[in-house]
Amino acid sequence: VEKSIEVALRLAVASHGLDITEYREIAGFTWDVAEDLHPFDWTDYYDNGLHYTTSEHDLALPPDLQGLIARSILFDEKYHTDEGRVRTEVHEFERLLEERKDREVEAALSQVHFFIALSFVVYGLLLACFLIVLLLVKRLRLISKKLTLILLSAIVVVAIELALLGSTTVLNEEQQSRASWKLQSWKLTVEASQADHLLQAASREFVQFGNMRAYHRYWDELRSGHADQILEKQYAMGLTDDEHHLLEESHKAMKDVILTEEIAMVLAAW
Repeated sequence: VEKSIEVALRLAVASHGLDITEYREIAGFTWDVAEDLHPFDWTDYYDNGLHYTTSEHDLALPPDLQGLIARSILFDEKYHTDEGRVRTEVHEFERLLEERKDREVEAALSQVHFFIALSFVVYGLLLACFLIVLLLVKRLRLISKKLTLILLSAIVVVAIELALLGSTTVLNEEQQSRASWKLQSWKLTVEASQADHLLQAASREFVQFGNMRAYHRYWDELRSGHADQILEKQYAMGLTDDEHHLLEESHKAMKDVILTEEIAMVLAAW
């Protein structure tokens, strides 16, 4: 993907007759399709013939043709396939990272829950012991005001510790729930953004180059109801009124974008 972008930039500079010395980042950039790490087979794909070959050959082409190639290689099937490979690898990385983090969090939470439960048992036994001692002392009539005060103070302290442990457990579960909510919200936002990007890229590719694969890719995504499914999941997350309003406005704006894309495709096919 990066190589295709740099080739397109270099050809765009050449097609417009710009001074290459002002573009130092790509001034010395050269390419050769034979050196591509993932050679692309065009046999089963729409091919408009506008591909890069070698820097020596492509930079010697007429400026108009250089411009066409520069635009084409950022929208053709090779670019889409390479971009898809990147997304697949990134998604796999995110999945593995998320699974590892989930395991680490679960292990940490298990330890916390274990120590909280152990503390409950210890303090519970202490409370029971103090109560038993208090009852025995009272039954044996060994009770005194000083001893009673000491035992009652110990019982109150243990009871407070148990209450604090209970509060800590509740707060811990609430923080865990909030973290899970934030993660789910972020995932849905990223998923919605990727779905929008797919529609935009497919519509632009069809409008510019008449690629029927891009046309079908656009309508397959739209008919799948993917965007509506994401929206339903977002609504189900318990949004506030302001969040609900912003989500609705975003969805309306996306419908306007889709309408623009469809109009552009109709005009391109007319």
